[in-house]
Amino acid sequence: MVQLGKGRKSWQYESRVSVLLSTCLVDNSVTRLGQSPEYRAIWDTGATISAVSKDVVRDRQLLVRNKVRVNTAAGETEASLYIVNFTLPEIADFWLPVLDAELGGRADILIGMDIISQGEFVVRRRKQGTRFSFSIRPRRRFIFF
Repeated sequence: MVQLGKGRKSWQYESRVSVLLSTCLVDNSVTRLGQSPEYRAIWDTGATISAVSKDVVRDRQLLVRNKVRVNTAAGETEASLYIVNFTLPEIADFWLPVLDAELGGRADILIGMDIISQGEFVVRRRKQGTRFSFSIRPRRRFIFF
C-alpha cells in the first residue's frame, strides 16, 4: 500500500557518483514505535525487494514474519522477512515486506524495485554532477534523455 506525500523529490551531487543515497524512515508495522530516526538509504535497481540492516531490525524492534531463501550477488542465503512502513520524506509511505541484509556499512536501507517500480526514477549525469529524482505522481511532460 502507498500513501502519498508531496509525491516527488530530487537529490543533487556536485560530482559524478556511482552510488545513489537518500534518507528513509522506518516504522514497525505492528507496534508503531513512533518517530523514526533518519536512516541512510541506497537505491538499487538490481534488487527485487527492499531490505534493512540488522541495526534497523534491532532499533525498530521489527518482528520476523517468515524465513525465506534468497539469491544475492554472493549466492543463495536465508533471510528474515518483515512487514514495515518505509517513509521516503516528501514522497510517500510504503507498507511492504522487506528482508534483512548485510548492506556493507554504506547504508541501513536498500530501496529495491518493489518501491522504484511504483514511480518514475530518473538519473541524470552532467559535467557538474549527478542528479536523481523519484516521483510517484507522473510528470505532465516527457523526459528526453
